[in-house]
Amino acid sequence: MSKVLDGLSWLVTVQPVVTILVLLAVTVALGAGFTRLAPQAPNTVFLPEDSAVATASSEIKVVFGDSAPKVTVTMLFRGQPLTPDGLAQIAAAVNEVERESGELLAGPVVSPVLPLAAALRTSDFASASQADIDAAAEGNPAMARLVGFDADGVQVAAAYVRLHKIEDRELLNAVELALLDVARGSTGPLEASSLSPATVSEETSSALGSEMLMLLVIALAVIAALLLLFTRSLVDLALSLVGLVLTIVWVLGAQGWLGPEGLGLIGAPNTLTTMVSIMLIGLVVDYAIQTVALYREQRNEGQSVRLAVRLGLRSVMIPLTLAAVTTIVSFLTNVTSPIPANGDFGVVAGVGVAFGLVVMLTLLASFRALLDRWRERRGSLSLPRPVSGAIPGVGPVVEALGGQLARRPAPFLLAIAVVTILLSIAARDIETVFNTRDFLPSGGDAVRDLNTLDAAFGGEVDNVNVLIKAELTDDRTIRNLIDFTEAFNDDLRRPEGVIGPIQSSLGLVFIDWITDDGSEGDKFDPELRDMAMAANDFRLNPVDMQALIDRLEMLDPQGFAQVAVNNPAGGDTLLMKFQALSGDQERIKRMVADVEGLWFGDD
Repeated sequence: MSKVLDGLSWLVTVQPVVTILVLLAVTVALGAGFTRLAPQAPNTVFLPEDSAVATASSEIKVVFGDSAPKVTVTMLFRGQPLTPDGLAQIAAAVNEVERESGELLAGPVVSPVLPLAAALRTSDFASASQADIDAAAEGNPAMARLVGFDADGVQVAAAYVRLHKIEDRELLNAVELALLDVARGSTGPLEASSLSPATVSEETSSALGSEMLMLLVIALAVIAALLLLFTRSLVDLALSLVGLVLTIVWVLGAQGWLGPEGLGLIGAPNTLTTMVSIMLIGLVVDYAIQTVALYREQRNEGQSVRLAVRLGLRSVMIPLTLAAVTTIVSFLTNVTSPIPANGDFGVVAGVGVAFGLVVMLTLLASFRALLDRWRERRGSLSLPRPVSGAIPGVGPVVEALGGQLARRPAPFLLAIAVVTILLSIAARDIETVFNTRDFLPSGGDAVRDLNTLDAAFGGEVDNVNVLIKAELTDDRTIRNLIDFTEAFNDDLRRPEGVIGPIQSSLGLVFIDWITDDGSEGDKFDPELRDMAMAANDFRLNPVDMQALIDRLEMLDPQGFAQVAVNNPAGGDTLLMKFQALSGDQERIKRMVADVEGLWFGDD
């Protein structure tokens, strides 16, 4: 170890120019990683990889493919939407949305336009009278979910756009952002906005970028003031700040190289890894102060510049390296976390501390060796001020405190114990509820729209996928599915927070094919109905149940495949989809409990 330290200190002091050139080369190489930085990761990176939700989501994607995932884009129109001009603006925006969405549109846009156009028997709202519109809206059950009032009393109309969640995330983001442009570009008396995963991600990324830049500037300014106070040297201040900037460049570049657009060893930047740069400013500046302090001590003991740099670097290298290693190890323990965001934070923070140590030990020593040797040769070099004496009067106070600690340690230990107990008691009141809105920019459009949805409709409408593991030949399964359909159609039995009936399930497919509504082109099979009606309340033995399932799959193979996978060798997999309100965590918990309570047996 001694030889290694001697070699490093010799390289820095004897070949400082080479050391500086190496630092510049590494900076250029790592800085190129900026071009590979991935967009901000969604908040799903805070979901444990082995959680039931993550496992179910992954299985739905694998088993059902594109039939399951959908993205909801919510458009809000503030003002007086139930007027001729207001409805005309919404109708024009909906038409533009359908054009921009193209093949990604998964069903019609749900807005006040559809029910009111049917009631008024015209889509030309500009020619409709206000009295006719009021009469059509009054008593219409759809209006309660589509028109409400914000907290400030302003009336709000909502339009819901469902898009297929495709693998091409860039195309999906482009369409979602195009719908935002449609909302902002709509003309009329209403103020329009659009809320979607892409708009939230873009707003968050933009806010994090500007916020991080502001925090960096503030942190650097504070550190600069403290460095100037302790070192009383503009040169040491400048070198320390340059070292901090280089460390940040190295860390951000490394994120690009290690991320999904590079080696793929970590995920995209998230709200935790973004803050690493701010955190490192406070961590690694200590390395600069220690390096400067040890160098000045050697100088004040009469050593030459070269020897002072070499001995100072050798003295400080072991304790700083040990301190850095312990810090790195503590950060890297996050890699074992089941939450991907925590693991990525540990890697980025650990790498950042290592980079900061290397930069501060080599940059300051190299430049000091060059500058002070030049002054030494000119005879203009004076003895530096010791860092320990930077603040007048502090020395005696510290010595007195140390004497008291040595003579009477008990009162200090007692005070520490009391504070620890009091803070431990206070820690019991820490709220551990996770809310994704905590990661959104305060005062931004996303938070405003979400608050509007809470006030006007009770929350944001989200798509819910329910994965069911059950045996299809067990008649209890089909009875459960029918019970679900009936419960969701009943306003009194429907789980709290759920909006409307079930949108997709094997129960719906089955009911559709055994029900004859008399309309042309209706899906109806008399043989399947007879097979079902032959049973007493759908109670069939496994053989007859298998025949019924086979018949249904033969009649509607595409519809069947979207909601069920019949596995002859084992348990079957079912998918049920509906919409519910998000935002209220307690309401979501109650909804999940209600949904689970409606299902008898199985998983």
